[in-house]
Amino acid sequence: MWTLTAPMSVARGRHTATLLADGEVLVTGGATTYHGETGDVTATTEIYDPRASTWRAASPMSEPRYVHAAVRLSDGRILVAGGWYATSNSDPSHETAEIYDPATDHWTATGSMTNARAEFGLVPCWTADPGARRRGPSYKVQAGSELYDPATGEWQVTGGLGVAIEWAAVQTLPDGRVLVAGGGLDALASEVTAACQVYTPAPR
Repeated sequence: MWTLTAPMSVARGRHTATLLADGEVLVTGGATTYHGETGDVTATTEIYDPRASTWRAASPMSEPRYVHAAVRLSDGRILVAGGWYATSNSDPSHETAEIYDPATDHWTATGSMTNARAEFGLVPCWTADPGARRRGPSYKVQAGSELYDPATGEWQVTGGLGVAIEWAAVQTLPDGRVLVAGGGLDALASEVTAACQVYTPAPR
């Protein structure tokens, strides 16, 4: 059964929603209007409290982002990376990343990814936080992937996917491996695939 709850304070699309350690949900960025070259992208963020069914504003990101990715780190902070700063087709994918600390309601810049990415997956695994799949400024779907180390704030290129895709579903498995399922095989996703791939992180 579905039940309506309180609406967000900002209407947004292609944003992220990340579960915080205390059970609340952080929503970041997204396009607030989308008309091709004239759309607006927001840096605003807000937090949903499921106990009270209410939203409250949180500190904005340093840059507006949409088609970006977010993941909760093991220490409870939220890593946000990549995406586009505008809806314009001339805006390239970006490699920048920043971290939100729910305890202080503060964003801090962290190391940039080695490759600019948009419309990609970012999920935790046991040894690091991999970002899989990328779409570069030329809108070519690529198979590159990389790992983020929260201890150093640095990204490291890791094994590439066997099939280059975008818009796939990405999930961490109970054993720490990462499943990448389906997705589009070209920039417009005019051809989709049922292919599934599993990433096994190197032991430390």
